[in-house]
Amino acid sequence: MRITDVETMILRRPDVRDIGDSSQDILLVRVLTDEGLVGIGEADTSPEVGRAIIDAPLSHEVCRGLRGVVVGHDPFERGALWRAMYRATLFYGRSGAALQAMSAIDLALWDLMGKAVGRPVYQLLGGACQPRIRAYASLLMPDEPAETEALVAEHVAGGFSAVKLGWGGLGRGLRHDEALVAAARSAAGDRAVMIDMANRAWDSGDFRATEKLAHMLADHDVYWLEEPFAPDDYASYARFRVPGLRIATGEEESSPGGFDRLMETGGVDVVQPDPSRAGGLTGCLRVAERAESLGLALAPHAWSSPIVRAAALHLCVATPHALMLEFSQHASPMERLFDTGLELRDGFVAPTDRPGLGVEVDLEAARAFSV
Repeated sequence: MRITDVETMILRRPDVRDIGDSSQDILLVRVLTDEGLVGIGEADTSPEVGRAIIDAPLSHEVCRGLRGVVVGHDPFERGALWRAMYRATLFYGRSGAALQAMSAIDLALWDLMGKAVGRPVYQLLGGACQPRIRAYASLLMPDEPAETEALVAEHVAGGFSAVKLGWGGLGRGLRHDEALVAAARSAAGDRAVMIDMANRAWDSGDFRATEKLAHMLADHDVYWLEEPFAPDDYASYARFRVPGLRIATGEEESSPGGFDRLMETGGVDVVQPDPSRAGGLTGCLRVAERAESLGLALAPHAWSSPIVRAAALHLCVATPHALMLEFSQHASPMERLFDTGLELRDGFVAPTDRPGLGVEVDLEAARAFSV
């Protein structure tokens, strides 16, 4: 089997807003083969930037577009192709958009391999260490406490045993933040509540203010605080300690070296690589193995579409130290384009036996969102 082409498709909802929601557009990638099998993947990046990286012509040996690297090769050369893509983008890559574009192709290669042998991807990753994984409802924080309480109660009633709230109404002052958190805790009962303060805590630039915020969260029994500092602020992570509160981060990271530094510097309890940003499942598997060796938990970031959610599930099931699966509950009209067959049962999600990633895409319906 040989790769014959890499097709890109930009999908975008018509009402994109300036909010913390990366599900508003999608760079969908399809890797075609001479045997008729097609692998699908996605990159959580600026879609036009990702498409340019895939489509770019040869400039020189370490400055090439990704399509030219993989076409003509066997998808089962997945590891060699990952290294070839990484080397081909050395001049302009090594992190960021280049790794994000690589992620889409890598996910499509795993999907292809699974389809070729008739097995789900988690089996190709080494088999199920966990038959199912706890799922958490991932939500944007409402503006007011009453709205927050109602939203959390709705998702607890829907079967989730954990809820994460971020961005949105957070960051208007410690008193207002505490009112929102208290409302979430009241509605959640004994279920886990996580808080993502990235867009607010970074902006303050005030280590002590972030400490004060974290102590407030610990007082409300928040399970983890996500991204209290900028992605490259390793020094702050290393010195940050709040008893009873886990620190989670990693969704903004993409490079292998960046993850190594993040995990080895200290201060991080839960590592969150995103399969559509961090070099696909190949990149995330490397992070997962290093995290395990350092005694850190894994909870992949997986917001943008059902493709990355399915990929994160396969990774979690194949990883013994995976804590939870992010299950975005922010309504997007593009959700209906994808069929994963995944079901929430008693707060957990298990992979299906579909080959590959197990995601089917309605390309006809997708044309309504195609740019």
